[in-house]
Amino acid sequence: MFFMDLSNKIFYPVFFVILLIGMIFTDLPIANKTVTHSLMIFIAPLLFIIILIINNFKLNFFESKISKIFFLYCIFSFVSSIFIFIILIILRKGNIYFYNTNLLVKFFESYISLTLLHFCVYYLTFYFIMKLDIIIISKIFYMVVIFLILFAFVEYFKPELTFFIHSDKYFYNRLRLTNSESSHAILNFSIFALLFLSTYFNKKITYLNKFFLVLIFLFIFFNIKSKGGIISLVTAVLLLIILNFSKVRVMLICSVLLIPIFLIIFKLILPSIIIDINNFTSFSTRFTGLMSMFYILLFYPFGTGYGSYIYFYPKVLMKTFEKINIFFQKTFSVELNSSEIISIISTGTNIGAKATIPQMVMLNGWIGLIFILLVFFFTFHYIKKLDHKVINKNILYLLVIFLFIQLLIGSEYTLLYSIWLPIAFIESMFIKNK
Repeated sequence: MFFMDLSNKIFYPVFFVILLIGMIFTDLPIANKTVTHSLMIFIAPLLFIIILIINNFKLNFFESKISKIFFLYCIFSFVSSIFIFIILIILRKGNIYFYNTNLLVKFFESYISLTLLHFCVYYLTFYFIMKLDIIIISKIFYMVVIFLILFAFVEYFKPELTFFIHSDKYFYNRLRLTNSESSHAILNFSIFALLFLSTYFNKKITYLNKFFLVLIFLFIFFNIKSKGGIISLVTAVLLLIILNFSKVRVMLICSVLLIPIFLIIFKLILPSIIIDINNFTSFSTRFTGLMSMFYILLFYPFGTGYGSYIYFYPKVLMKTFEKINIFFQKTFSVELNSSEIISIISTGTNIGAKATIPQMVMLNGWIGLIFILLVFFFTFHYIKKLDHKVINKNILYLLVIFLFIQLLIGSEYTLLYSIWLPIAFIESMFIKNK
């Protein structure tokens, strides 16, 4: 009994903070020794073993409905990918090397890093939040947000002081915080900031304090300069206004938020997007990756598989590009620049769909799409049932809508473990409030 009390008061908060450290730092200069830029590959298995020992090797994975869905996804995606890999071996007559890569090694590497490790992170996050009081959780979010704010200001004024936590030590023209790129930084920062606000805004604090906090967050958000992130935020705010059409107060707050957002979009983001579209570099690659979802769902219903995607997906990418290029030629009389896509296909580097949901579809087809849709379906259902006196539900709605859109168009999830934090937080709060 004493040990359990000690676990709840000391061990579990510490374990939770360690897990969050793995989510926050995803660009550490350790790849040469660990083959990854995050310590999560060590943190998650170690914490998993510890809680197994604490619970006498008995864990109820199905206490969480999303954990159950995730567990089934791990099994189904592995089995379907095995069949796809067998087909690949038959097609290549036993040759498992492509782009100088061992596809069997890539199979297990992809499965572990893109599915199994993420499942482990989700379950651990859910487990620790279930063990912790909302006050403790709120304080931990507060500490993380303060750290990220301070780090952002240091990077803004003296970026060279932050080089030591990055694998690539160069001057970046926008904030990337503790991540490798802006598309990861925008999501990591927004997740922690909005989770903190969801617990903090229901306390008795002045409107001036709330305004000051939102101002700081918007300053950091826009200085990350992620075009996809800003598009996702605007879309999320607009959808939140529609969802709360009958609630005048929420509509007014959201409308006020849209004013500075639109000003920044028209002054800074729109010119950048136009330049990007005119150059047709990242725009064509990301748009092709997004559209490839539909091609895969039609012609590869079980996806291209772990590891075997290295062989199948470049062909899908090229065929999808050809289709959308014809569309742009006929509709806008413009031809897309295929240089980046041709580089991917010819060299085999950076093969992927460039965003999380298209990437899941790329790997597992309908299985991946159904999995992620179920996750968000239950998450929205849980928010609806939460006690609004403890947690600000509108902020959670904004966060989850923003998260879904960003995962659809802007951020791939290889090292983005924090995407499971709001989902685990919401599900655990729902279970506690039942």
